Amino acid sequence: MVSASGCLPDRYKRNEQSLQTDSSSNCSDANVPEYRHKLPVTPEEISNSIESATSQSTRYHYKWGYNVFSNCQKERRARPISDNLPIPVETITQSITEMEPCVRDTSLQYFLAEAKKTDGNDYPSAFFYHLFVAIQGQIRLSDPAVNLLTQSTYVKCRIVLDSMMKKKIRRGVRCRESKKGRTNLSLEENILWERAVIGSDDPPKLLETMVYLNGIHFA
Repeated sequence: MVSASGCLPDRYKRNEQSLQTDSSSNCSDANVPEYRHKLPVTPEEISNSIESATSQSTRYHYKWGYNVFSNCQKERRARPISDNLPIPVETITQSITEMEPCVRDTSLQYFLAEAKKTDGNDYPSAFFYHLFVAIQGQIRLSDPAVNLLTQSTYVKCRIVLDSMMKKKIRRGVRCRESKKGRTNLSLEENILWERAVIGSDDPPKLLETMVYLNGIHFA
């Protein structure tokens, strides 16, 4: 019904305004695309995701290997210049994570031949192997493509690693006997078998195995 003034009653005006608002809102919603996936992430968030993939305890282990290597470099630099002439200067001045592959391989060869514990004693074979793996882990944090254990670029440092592990067996360098030591001995033996440092494939290797086992059980 139209009022005398020719205008709609107030309640009709309100209904008409409400319909116009709803229509406008529906049109607006229709223009907004619906996204299936999450909001865009930042480079910092991606970096944090990569970092959190490696546990803190594992990072400490990697840092241990890196620090031992860096300490060996520092000691090398403190020695007479004549001691360092036969090797590239980069092997004792650059970070292991930044070296070119061929320089890294050379540097690791000398490190593996020279590294000792803080008390001056040799590392047992198992710990020596873990030291090598820890250094690889630190490198892979910045360059995941590096694999010291498989890539042909690092074949010479792997040969030195195996050679030094065999020497430690012959010299009777092994974990101290204790409850923890027995666990470490078992771990060490497993590593030596896996690395084929000990075995029964040929007479020399069988001899290495006998020396190692005699040292554990009868020394």
